[in-house]
Amino acid sequence: NNVCNFVDLTNRAGDSFSRGLWRGDLDASSSCSSYKGSDIYIDRHWNSARAMSVLAQIMSGFAFFSTIAALKPGREAMSAVASNALNICLFEGLTLLFLTSSACNLYVEGGLGEAAATCVMGQGAKLAIAATVLWGVAGVAMACSAAVAIVKMEGAA
Repeated sequence: NNVCNFVDLTNRAGDSFSRGLWRGDLDASSSCSSYKGSDIYIDRHWNSARAMSVLAQIMSGFAFFSTIAALKPGREAMSAVASNALNICLFEGLTLLFLTSSACNLYVEGGLGEAAATCVMGQGAKLAIAATVLWGVAGVAMACSAAVAIVKMEGAA
C-alpha cells in the first residue's frame, strides 16, 4: 500500500503519471513525491482507502502474534487467527476504494482538472487484490482448522 503506482494515468498529451495512496507523481517531471503541500484533491474515498490501509497493516501485526500463539493448537487461538485474517481481508479489500477516488483526475493550477485519458490499475492495486484473496483464503483455512480441532477435542473426550 505504500507504493507509488496504485494507478497509472496517461493524459491526452501522452504523459504518464502514477498515483499511490500516500505518494505519487505530482506532474510529468516529478516522481513519487509526497502529496503534502500539493494541490492534489484527496476525496473521501481516497481518505477511506488510506485509513483501511493503516488498519490492514496494524491488524497484520496482530495476525503475526496470534499465529505464534496458535502454534499450540487450541480452539481460541485458531479462532483468533481466523478472525484476524478475515478482518485483514476486509480492510485490504477496502483499500481498493482508492480506485473510485479522485486519483484518476488530472490537476490543473487552481484545482481539479479533467479526467485522465486512461487510468488503469497499477502494480499496487493488483497486489492489493492478491493480498485480499490470500488473506481471505488464510482466514477460511484457519476457521476450518479450528472446526476440525474442536471435533477432535470433543471426540477425544
